[in-house]
Amino acid sequence: MLGYRSSRFLAAVFAQQWWSFAGSMFRKDVSKFNAQYFLDYFLSDGWSIGMSPTIQVNWKDAKSQQLTLPIGLGVGKVLKFGENIVFKLGVEMDYMVIRPDNYGERMSLQFKFTPVLPELHHGPIFGGS
Repeated sequence: MLGYRSSRFLAAVFAQQWWSFAGSMFRKDVSKFNAQYFLDYFLSDGWSIGMSPTIQVNWKDAKSQQLTLPIGLGVGKVLKFGENIVFKLGVEMDYMVIRPDNYGERMSLQFKFTPVLPELHHGPIFGGS
């Protein structure tokens, strides 16, 4: 994961590459890439707008069928119950700008529930102030 966070903005990407290297000869080989990107703008009173869709690439498919590239827009609200129970509720709509022709999804509607953990580290990790 790589990202930038300020008091009003979050931009990050979480990338993964999956390969198969052993197992049954009756299963297909796997070579897939996923990258979830996060763009959020924090408003007042715990509200935020942004998106967090996942780019998918299946390297084993035909060239024209490999890529799913979504964009989206969502809204979220951080809620706090008592002193220690904090979570974010959200809803996001994504549209697949590029998708596989035959069976690729066209749109998605996501309802999100995200537990919020306390900040484990204060200040920048690498240099800065």
